[in-house]
Amino acid sequence: MWSRNPNSVTFDTNVLPARRQPDDLIKLAGSKGLDLARVVVTDRELEGTDIRVDIVGLNPIPASTAWAEAYWDKSVWASDESILGEILKIISNGSFPQSRDNLNDGEKRQLRDALILDAHVQQGRYILVTKDTRGFVRHGRREKFEGLYEIKIMTKEEFREFLRGLD
Repeated sequence: MWSRNPNSVTFDTNVLPARRQPDDLIKLAGSKGLDLARVVVTDRELEGTDIRVDIVGLNPIPASTAWAEAYWDKSVWASDESILGEILKIISNGSFPQSRDNLNDGEKRQLRDALILDAHVQQGRYILVTKDTRGFVRHGRREKFEGLYEIKIMTKEEFREFLRGLD
């Protein structure tokens, strides 16, 4: 059903280094010839912070669009509202509200996470590297996402171990 580039890696916002930190994990991944990217929803949420998005070799991919959650000129429509809805259902354990008009901060974070995963899936990418175990890993979420979309979700530590295995 899905066509994935097995050498493609998407970095979640929470994996990107601060300005004063080295981007050693990203450099190491780039040295292995992997196709590295970040979702541009990251750019908007990081305005005014010291987190780096301008890392050499870390290409922007368009975010999936949801009202007030992405720049219109740097996004694409969600691949399929049913996919975005499915992702939201898994992330929220079925509790995400039908109406997105008055989301609380936690629901906004869940929507942002869902948009990042939707963009990752939509762009045919394979590995998503994240620190967000609550949204993407715990309570069987990783297995559900990996089974549904033929992707891999890894924490930074798991990804670093994966890179060591490429030697």
